[in-house]
Amino acid sequence: MERELRSYRRVAYNFHFCDRCCQHIQPGQEYEGRVVVTERGRLMVWKTHRYPSCDFPEEPEDTKEKGLEGVVIAFPAGELKIAA
Repeated sequence: MERELRSYRRVAYNFHFCDRCCQHIQPGQEYEGRVVVTERGRLMVWKTHRYPSCDFPEEPEDTKEKGLEGVVIAFPAGELKIAA
């Protein structure tokens, strides 16, 4: 189980990478950061969009439950095919 050391909300002054939607956090956008220690003692920093919030696709496991196997999801950089 991971242990959270701190969390924070900031307005970006530089480009950051969003760990949830895999897009850039642009300067001027609000983001949330979390610093955690994993079970193995690794220090991890997670940054995610706060405003505007992430517009990311559902996890592949969720699409299997809904019967959406083999559906193509469009991304700005291309497309992702969900394997059946």
